[in-house]
Amino acid sequence: MRIMTFSVPEEVKKAFDQTFAGHNHSAAMTELLKDAMAQQALHQARQAAAQRLLGRLAHAPVTSAEDLARARCLVRA
Repeated sequence: MRIMTFSVPEEVKKAFDQTFAGHNHSAAMTELLKDAMAQQALHQARQAAAQRLLGRLAHAPVTSAEDLARARCLVRA
């Protein structure tokens, strides 16, 4: 195992101690860090997907309002 040292505001430390009282603080921090990394990976994947969609949009054909209205009428008929 490795040791990590970092500074946090006093109110965060107090809240952590209160929230995880009676728990193994190292285990709690490990789970919190794993969750944060998973959330960050998901955020990056979503950002990449959004960029891919926006890239496709730049090359999408332009359809007029009249063509869209005509297509809606055909679908509803």
